[in-house]
Amino acid sequence: MDFEIRKNRTPQGRKKLSAERVAYLQLMKQGYSNTEACRTVGVDPRTGRKWRNGRSAEQVRDALAATVQTLPRHLVRSVTWDQGSEMAAHHEFTAATDIPVYFCDPASPWQRGSNENTNGLLRQYFPKGTDLSVHSAGHLEAVAVQLNGRPRKTLGWDTPAERLAKLLPTSS
Repeated sequence: MDFEIRKNRTPQGRKKLSAERVAYLQLMKQGYSNTEACRTVGVDPRTGRKWRNGRSAEQVRDALAATVQTLPRHLVRSVTWDQGSEMAAHHEFTAATDIPVYFCDPASPWQRGSNENTNGLLRQYFPKGTDLSVHSAGHLEAVAVQLNGRPRKTLGWDTPAERLAKLLPTSS
């Protein structure tokens, strides 16, 4: 089978540049590095794919800051994260909340033991790679309530909800 090589491509045959690609090219012209430009437009610098909803560094920073501000200060001393690029804005998070962010060594999941255990529990409800944006906030909250009502050996068979209730001041 012979293939014909088209030398003249018509404008109709060209793929239109996406808004992310245009923004990326403008940032590169302004002197941004590839990694900085990719993070700004929400594209993975290694693969060129768009990040899933809610995974850009700015979105994670804002969501995490809003979440920790709902907790009493004595409960949040620091945040420990893996080497993911979604925490690229950790300096801004620390500046806004006065909560330091620490990073684990690469390929060292034991440095975040309770997080790895919680991920395993979450996999019972959501297999790896599940798009959480298709689930309602109510459904995600119901899963959180179920997980927080589950006794844990590390808590002396108390539930996380019971332990949190002991730490929070009761309002009368």
